Amino acid sequence: MASLLMGRCRELRIEPPAPKQENVQLSSFGRRFHPVVSASGDPADMVAGTLFEIAAAELAAAELAAADSYEVAEYRRVPARLASGADAWVYVKA
Repeated sequence: MASLLMGRCRELRIEPPAPKQENVQLSSFGRRFHPVVSASGDPADMVAGTLFEIAAAELAAAELAAADSYEVAEYRRVPARLASGADAWVYVKA
């Protein structure tokens, strides 16, 4: 279990896609509301999650690009330091 400091988890409404566009999150999960992390600036706030390791540097770019293509415009990937001191990429509210 990994913890992100100074963040809060909230619900984010994902809008249905325009005609002829696919929204992987809506089609995969069938839910309009998804969790999203927002910075709170409060040191007491912490969001628990799972830290995945990408072993080979050459795979990292491909894996991150695949994850980025999955996420909708309401999310963006940012670097973050976890409570453990580990550095990670985190998807937060855009």
